Amino acid sequence: MAGKPKESVMVLWLAAEAAEYSSALFSLAYGLEDLDPEVRITKGRGLPGLVKDSMDALRRARELRPKSIAEAYTSLRTAAGYLKAAYLDQSKKTAKKPS
Repeated sequence: MAGKPKESVMVLWLAAEAAEYSSALFSLAYGLEDLDPEVRITKGRGLPGLVKDSMDALRRARELRPKSIAEAYTSLRTAAGYLKAAYLDQSKKTAKKPS
């Protein structure tokens, strides 16, 4: 996430919101409203690790969709969770720095 810290926070927020929106549409399209997968975020993961994990989870969701809708949805929710964690972590760091 090179560039200005506030821009990085905005990019992460947009990515997290896009993943949340996609998972909501996925849930509605496939009738998964009652499925609430547990997303576990490993504490202490740095920003690059969280972003990489979210990309891997999104890739997995695409691969799993033809095989298992529920597993694909779980992977999509995992990606959204990683992006949200990255956004929250980065926004805390940015808020602590004086401008």
